[in-house]
Amino acid sequence: MGSGKSTLGPPLAQALNLGYADLDEEVAARARRSVADIFAAEGETAFRRLESAVLRATEPGCVYSLGGGALTFSSNLAWILRHGLLIYLKVTPEELHRRLIADPAERPLLCDRRGQRLAAAPLMARVRNLLEARRTMYEQAHIILCAMGDVAEVVQRAADAISAYEAASRKVRR
Repeated sequence: MGSGKSTLGPPLAQALNLGYADLDEEVAARARRSVADIFAAEGETAFRRLESAVLRATEPGCVYSLGGGALTFSSNLAWILRHGLLIYLKVTPEELHRRLIADPAERPLLCDRRGQRLAAAPLMARVRNLLEARRTMYEQAHIILCAMGDVAEVVQRAADAISAYEAASRKVRR
């Protein structure tokens, strides 16, 4: 949520010569309604169930952007770690806050009980709370990447980190 997955995913996929898909978009297409509508009508648990099913139907050889909450449901984290290469796009809470304030996208977890977007101070508190609650899951990623800076530079760092990870994995398997 604001880490840059939707911005970085497509150029990273292109750099790696892979396909690209955003899991939230895949969920919305499957449900034939927006993520916000799913949250509003059925709640987060129903959304996470659907997200989990869509995740498990993903194809290899593709870069997928996952919302941070995807790791919090069921056994998704273990499944991703076993079947994919998970990259945590690490950004400071302050930078996330700055990005989210500037982004008009609908984000159900950043709304109050009435469905209204949180004001600046409560938004910062929510960002900090979500990061802290999810930190141990995020830190289990195969690669932890600082996602701050120029898009092209971050994509290059990601591609380099993937190459290094894959080279190290090949050595271990020998």
